Amino acid sequence: MRSLPGVGPRAAATVVDGVVGFVVVGIPVLVVFGKKSHTVGPNGGHGVRYSTSDPKVLVLWIVLAIAYYALFERLLGATPGKFVLGLRVRMADLTPLTWKAAVIRNVLRAVDAAPYAVPYLVAAIAVWSDGSSTRRIGDRVAGTVVTHRDVS
Repeated sequence: MRSLPGVGPRAAATVVDGVVGFVVVGIPVLVVFGKKSHTVGPNGGHGVRYSTSDPKVLVLWIVLAIAYYALFERLLGATPGKFVLGLRVRMADLTPLTWKAAVIRNVLRAVDAAPYAVPYLVAAIAVWSDGSSTRRIGDRVAGTVVTHRDVS
């Protein structure tokens, strides 16, 4: 089996998914549930600003983000970011991802994404310290692996 992708391609896929996820999940959640305020710019231009401090909106946002990753990975084998980078998610034995594994690995993104001042530092350290399989904590617990798309 060819080597598995390391931190670089996975990080790039995460950035792409962050942008896509914000457009698909984040903006609609802010528009529907955020507090709307009108602003006036320095040149007299008008704008609309959305913000939220409601913890229920944050929880909704997190649940939808987990659903975004889990649905794409379970149904298509890859999120848009992974697809663009030529990656996919499989069970450790390279069979298609199960629903349970998709949910587990994505719920554990909260652990892998820590500390939030340096996003995904825990995941990067987990991948770098796992020389044989390059798996983050969520992958280890769920029994999954991220591979290149052409790995059977």
